[in-house]
Amino acid sequence: MTDLNILQLFGILYLAMWLGMLINPTFYKKMLHDFMQSKAILFLTAIFAITVWFVLINFQNGTNTNLIVFLNIIGWISLIKWLILVIIPQMLMWWEKILTKNPKRVQTLGSMVSIAWAAMLYIGFIML
Repeated sequence: MTDLNILQLFGILYLAMWLGMLINPTFYKKMLHDFMQSKAILFLTAIFAITVWFVLINFQNGTNTNLIVFLNIIGWISLIKWLILVIIPQMLMWWEKILTKNPKRVQTLGSMVSIAWAAMLYIGFIML
């Protein structure tokens, strides 16, 4: 898997999530609430986060050092997320309560995330 493939994959996934948050924030608010109430799903998310970290750090195959640094940063953020999920899951539950009080916050979060992932789509499909 090349760096561009990784950017393309993440760009498409997060574009779909952003569109969902933008179009139907009430559904995502309820989904986030249900997600945070399930300890099993939080544990599976932790497993997924450590897997993403491992793949991003170990299986990069590219020549563009800027992309490698960018993907390494995403990988290390994934590791931090794993640590939070495993060590202090209450922090995520606290964050969920703050986020879901107002559906506009879900839209705002989606908009902020979209900037990073739109950049990934641009770099992955157009620029390189």
